[in-house]
Amino acid sequence: MSSKYPRNINKNQDDEYLHNFNRSTKQIISYAQNGEDIVLNRAFFQNSSGFFIDIGAADPVINSVTHLFHQRGWKGINIEPNPVFFQKLNNVRKDDINLNIGIGQKPKTSIFYNCLTVKEWSTFSHQLYLKHKSHGVKFKNIKVKIDTLENILDHLTLPKVIDFLKVDVEGLEEQVLKSNNWLKYRPKVIIIETNHPQKCHLLMSRNNYLKVLDDGLNLFYLDIKYKSLKKYLDKPANVCDNFILYQYHQQFLEFQKKEKQLHQTFSDQYHQLSLEFQKKEKQLHQTFSGQYSLIENELKKTQKEFHILSQAHSELISKNPLPIPIISTPLINEEVKNKK
Repeated sequence: MSSKYPRNINKNQDDEYLHNFNRSTKQIISYAQNGEDIVLNRAFFQNSSGFFIDIGAADPVINSVTHLFHQRGWKGINIEPNPVFFQKLNNVRKDDINLNIGIGQKPKTSIFYNCLTVKEWSTFSHQLYLKHKSHGVKFKNIKVKIDTLENILDHLTLPKVIDFLKVDVEGLEEQVLKSNNWLKYRPKVIIIETNHPQKCHLLMSRNNYLKVLDDGLNLFYLDIKYKSLKKYLDKPANVCDNFILYQYHQQFLEFQKKEKQLHQTFSDQYHQLSLEFQKKEKQLHQTFSGQYSLIENELKKTQKEFHILSQAHSELISKNPLPIPIISTPLINEEVKNKK
């Protein structure tokens, strides 16, 4: 099957979708850990602006479901109790609303188990904390304010439409979902990373959300009001989406950087060797030119001396001609005798 079309989409099923989907051939960088942003991109790729809520936002780039949309000009609310990640969010997402709190079913102050070994394992769940700690994982416990999602949204100025909500809270997904008022605040799409899929499914179903995808890590739910988006969301990210993982993209950029450095290094070395060669060539030329000049002068001197000696010899011969020798042979002697 040609990679022109997303898998399992019939060419005749949705010509408008295929037309729009294939208008851009530019490869997409996926920052999310499991391609969640690529799935969402199918539904929202035409939206140059939008709004999201990210509960458990973590790092603003690495493994981020929202960074692809942030780069496109979207804005949102990032809720992150981990102080290190929160500082990074403040540095990178200056146009977003960043909140250093947790989400629960009622306002309070709670212990946040801040994981020092794997920051993404930080949690409010005492059960998960004990499980990780039993395997030698290091934690630092800090106190963090908790509020309901409804209270937070009530006190903020929001757009009319919330495009998607992402929930990744390490074991307390159900409490987070229960803290929202689903009559007032209804994101189009909800992505939930959960270890308790059945509990989340019952809650979302009661609030008129349709499960459209289980990608093995996350559950994707769609407000039934927007069920026309289902065809964009019901398949995991795959090769037909024309994307590259962020870490591979970074490796490629690093390779290009190293290649450029090597090219520059060898170019510099070649230039230096070329200058050295030219210098040596010039020195040898000067050396041999000097030697050639000496030899040429010696040759001219020798030729001149030979010419003088030749002239002197000619003059000597002309002044003192040598007598012509008489050659005597037995035959000639016999002939002379006979004549006598």
